[in-house]
Amino acid sequence: QSEIELDPDIQSGVSHRATRIDFSGVSSAYARFCALLESAVVVVSECTSAIVDSRARGVPVIVPTFKKNAVIGSQWYLLNGFEHLQGLSTTSGVFIAEDEQELERLLVDFLTNPRRIPPDNSGENIFVDERSYARRVLDVVDEVIAEKSANAS
Repeated sequence: QSEIELDPDIQSGVSHRATRIDFSGVSSAYARFCALLESAVVVVSECTSAIVDSRARGVPVIVPTFKKNAVIGSQWYLLNGFEHLQGLSTTSGVFIAEDEQELERLLVDFLTNPRRIPPDNSGENIFVDERSYARRVLDVVDEVIAEKSANAS
């Protein structure tokens, strides 16, 4: 039997992202958040770091964007307007629900047929590349410096 649960820390405003709790509170809230993700069948999330945390564990993520009547600042607008979020639509294990019917279909599918989807390790997404984010940034910086030096010679 599947249980639908809203992270109680988020519900009470003391999640690991809350600004009103101290570091020890953040640390224990993050541990509770990770434990909740480990038991999750599917995660429904806006465009937040919860997507990265979930996908790193193989948990599928549904991002409700609700295209109809979307306004500036809506999830649909953010997903299509910000370059760093546009890759979500092609990231393995991330499903974009553009309307309520698609959200319902995806939820029914994952709750009826629970499954893990391995993280996308194609290297196309900076969050899931086998190299760290910092290593990727440094690699690009090194390439640009080397190219600039070669062109200056």
